[in-house]
Amino acid sequence: MTVQSTDLATHVKQALDAVRAGDLGPVSDLQSVTEDLTPLLAPYLRDRNEDVRREVVLLIAMEGGPAALPLLTRALADPNPEIQERAALALYEQYEPSQLATEPALGEALAASVTAENPSAAAALLLAYFPGPEAEQTLRAERDRTPPSAVKLFSWSAPVNSALPARVALTRLGDAVSQRSLIQAIPQSTPAEVEFLLAALREIQSPALVRALAVTLDDPRKAVNISHSGARLLQRLCDVAVNAFVHRFDLEVSFDLSPKLPYSPNQIDEVRRLLKSELPK
Repeated sequence: MTVQSTDLATHVKQALDAVRAGDLGPVSDLQSVTEDLTPLLAPYLRDRNEDVRREVVLLIAMEGGPAALPLLTRALADPNPEIQERAALALYEQYEPSQLATEPALGEALAASVTAENPSAAAALLLAYFPGPEAEQTLRAERDRTPPSAVKLFSWSAPVNSALPARVALTRLGDAVSQRSLIQAIPQSTPAEVEFLLAALREIQSPALVRALAVTLDDPRKAVNISHSGARLLQRLCDVAVNAFVHRFDLEVSFDLSPKLPYSPNQIDEVRRLLKSELPK
């Protein structure tokens, strides 16, 4: 949809007024607008209506780019947990960590959001890109929180204990205690915990932890994560592991990857061999 710039502010207002009335059709139409909506959406992050703020964060996330960064940072402090979650996930999915790490205000916002129990595991994982006493203190408090909260990395992920992403983030920051606890826990991890660690594999830099996770290539248990449509993505955790390791280390395998079909023992063994050669001894 092409909207004349002189009419765009009115178009945005009418669409968000419709959200207040329970009609999401007009705001969905804004997703196809070719002009930059970000400056016009910013004031609505303070709107009293939670539905309006929720849709605005979704639109800002879709706009992306440098102009959206401070707005998503602001949304991390929204009183609605779902809006906090959407903002954290947008930051995690749509920006390079190196780009985020240059924004000190984002590090402060992430620390506050984790402390406020943001239901997105992405908030804790991203905090690892802002090394310093505040980040480490926040992550240790989250790791040791009693009782722990439940968090998800993606909207379709199974929830896990909030201590898990905190340990992953602390491991990235060089915390040996957190790394040991992760390694020791892997053999007893639930399917949801295994899938979380594989989904967050980009955050895991430790060869020792990657080697420990490689045992999931032998895990025949059923996967629990679901796709947007509600259908099972994969049948087994070992299939999830194949895709995760191939993508993470850009392994050149002799077969096509699939989000649904199970892999053969020979294909899994090929990934195991390639992964072993990839890691330092």
